Order: sequence, then C-alpha cells, then structure tokens
Amino acid sequence: MKLIYTTLWILLMVMNGTANETDRVSEARKEHQPEIDSLFDSLGIEYPPERVLITAYKKEQILQLWAKSKDDSIFSFLREYKFTAYCGALGPKRKRGDLQIPEGFYHINCFNPRSRFHLAMGINYPNASDRILGSKRDPGGDIAIHGSAVTIGCIPIGDEAIEELYIICYDTKFRNQTKIPVYIFPCKIDSANMVMLKQFAGEDTTLLKFWNNLKQGYDIFMKQKNPLKFYVNRKGKYIYE
Repeated sequence: MKLIYTTLWILLMVMNGTANETDRVSEARKEHQPEIDSLFDSLGIEYPPERVLITAYKKEQILQLWAKSKDDSIFSFLREYKFTAYCGALGPKRKRGDLQIPEGFYHINCFNPRSRFHLAMGINYPNASDRILGSKRDPGGDIAIHGSAVTIGCIPIGDEAIEELYIICYDTKFRNQTKIPVYIFPCKIDSANMVMLKQFAGEDTTLLKFWNNLKQGYDIFMKQKNPLKFYVNRKGKYIYE
C-alpha cells in the first residue's frame, strides 16, 4: 500500500509540473524508496511527511533528520548521517575562503540534481546574521549539503546518504513545505561541551557570545522539538520568540 501511495504521489507531482527528476534522482529513488517507506512506517509517520528539519553538529561530524506528520505536535528523530569529510575549525563562517562550515540557522534554498558532488541541497548562507557579522566585502556563499567526500566549507555525507536525504527533502518540499530548516551547531551544546567551547574561545569574547546565542536556540529546540521562531537584530544576534 505504501509503495502504491508513493507512486501515486510521484505521478501527481509530474502532472502538476513540480517534478523534473534527472536520471540521477530517478535511479536513486528506485534504490532507496523501499527503505525510506520502511523507515517512515516504523515511526508511524506518513510519507511524504508534513514537515522535515535538519540539524548538524560540527564537532561530532553528524547530520540529523527530523520529521513530523500533520497531526503530530512535535518532530521525531528519523535518521543520522555521518560527515564524509570535514574542514576548518569550530566557529562560524565569516568570509570567502576561510574553509569554515557555517554555524547558525538556515534553510534549504535550492536542489541541484546535477551537482559535481552527485546531488546537493543548497542552504541560504549568508543569512541575515552572517551578513551583519561576516565580511562586508565578501562573506562567501554556495554552501550545500552534498554527496562525495570533499569539502571546502560544505557538509558532505556521501553519495548513498545524500540520495536518501535528497529524496525525502525533495518530496516534502513539494508536498507543501516552503522552507526546510537547517540548524548548524558547533557541537551538541550540552553543559560539558559548553565548557569545551569556553576553553576553545579563550579570550575571544565575540565568539563566546555567538556560541551562547546559539545555545539558547539549541536548548529551545531540544526541549520543544519544533522549528525555532526568531529574528535577527541589528547586531546580528538571534532573538528567539
């Protein structure tokens, strides 16, 4: 029944002109759809889900996928993917060429089925905070979650993993989720890791203030398991509502 539903969903997207799958995506769907359906069934979440959300942790080098059905009040943890490469250090991206993976609150702003790195989902770096706190001349850009095992500031998770993640996010977007949140943290900001971050920051009070600001959002998400509501003030700080 699940396979029939998924097939009908794909046909509906095509009829509505929203699906334009390359051979790469089509082949990935054939390989991964049964496992995707089984994963969602095991958690009692409809497919495509009503909403998905991504969190990433640089120190642990993992990316996590969360999802919810229409009637769910909170998001459920779905799957974890390991980074296949890493560059830079803990701390936000502030300029082009610094090799840093960004830190902050973003969303997927494009799907690239013809990426040089197999498949890719771009994120909206620089966001409002980055534009204030980063280089005014050139904060950089073109940051994505993608396949392969190379990076100069993106998050690679390998070809197999990006195929699954891409399909899930792609289907959810066309179900009706305009923005898929992507929250990138320096680490899982629990009390022990906060001590580590303080030591890492040393006398850099600007960096520590930034991490304390991210920790506020981290704590809210971990408690509520729902997308954060926030805006960015004139100083580039996230203000949570």
